[in-house]
Amino acid sequence: MLVPAAARPVADAGPYPACVGAATCLESDMLTWRKIPFPVRPAVGDLLVYLNTAGYQMDSNESPFHDLPLPPKVVVELSGSRFRWRLDRHPR
Repeated sequence: MLVPAAARPVADAGPYPACVGAATCLESDMLTWRKIPFPVRPAVGDLLVYLNTAGYQMDSNESPFHDLPLPPKVVVELSGSRFRWRLDRHPR
């Protein structure tokens, strides 16, 4: 699910088919080679949310290798008729 950081003009409506790449284990890693039809053109600052997925073990094991901070985890819950989100904080 693409969550735009800002509203886009109606003229920017898609679809915009695109593959998704990321810095994972290898420089050539792709999250998906299959083109995903995004409803608007993705832009810097947008969020790409993968719903109902299991945790990726490399997230905690390999981040020091890449010298990158761990990405934040987000919890989304239905509260009445609204969705609410919060950062998932580990107990100290």
